[in-house]
Amino acid sequence: MTVIQASVCDNNKAIILIGDRLVTVYETYEAEAKSQKLYGFKSFGIGFSGSLSDIICIKDQIEEKPNFNETIKLICESYKAENERREEAFLSRSTFLSKQEFKEYVIHDQGKIPIELIEWIYGKLDDIRLDCDAIATGFNEKNKPLIIYFNQFGDFFNRTENYHWAIGMGEVFSDVFFDVNEYDPTCSLEEGLLFALRAKKSAEAHIGVGNATDILIIRQTEEPILILNESKEMNELVDIYNEERSKIQNLFNENAKKVEEILK
Repeated sequence: MTVIQASVCDNNKAIILIGDRLVTVYETYEAEAKSQKLYGFKSFGIGFSGSLSDIICIKDQIEEKPNFNETIKLICESYKAENERREEAFLSRSTFLSKQEFKEYVIHDQGKIPIELIEWIYGKLDDIRLDCDAIATGFNEKNKPLIIYFNQFGDFFNRTENYHWAIGMGEVFSDVFFDVNEYDPTCSLEEGLLFALRAKKSAEAHIGVGNATDILIIRQTEEPILILNESKEMNELVDIYNEERSKIQNLFNENAKKVEEILK
């Protein structure tokens, strides 16, 4: 389900965050949200993949810190604190024990809790934890761009050296597009924006990626730019993309006729 994608461009002066609007509403039901899953702050942006309720839960806890590294730490802590709260509540309901008490029983007093109950509880823990990943982008205190990936446990990974990263069902399609087309992160902002849009459109080949597209541009020294799916600017960008696709198809058709002549 979904695709959220980040890419560095303009000689490390800008990062483009782009994504669709598909979210998980229930455990197995996906729908297209009415608003974007990309959230821009003064100096950084974040995009989410996963459960709508969990996305809102984490997003509402995020606030901008003096530097992006502190913001990364806050996001990580928000994930871990929410997972801890859910685990504590689940164990209290299921065993009338705190998480620490349950661990002590399992480790030191084996036999007091039936093994079947222990297995059931550990099997359920994955279901009650957060179901959302995220990509956060911004600039550190040295004005270097950062692409940070967060998993559902709140662990984070620096993916900046790849110059692009994607999460969700369309991840592979996006990554392959960047690599096959030899993406150059020194390209201009305009070139990087068109490239990012083409990569996202490529990811739409997967049934789990939505057609709606939102873009958030994080810039080194200027305010972020948010381009929403329903905006005039997005319609113009999509028109440019479709025109390019049409020209490529026409060129392909012309070349196919040339090949036909060769084979006669």
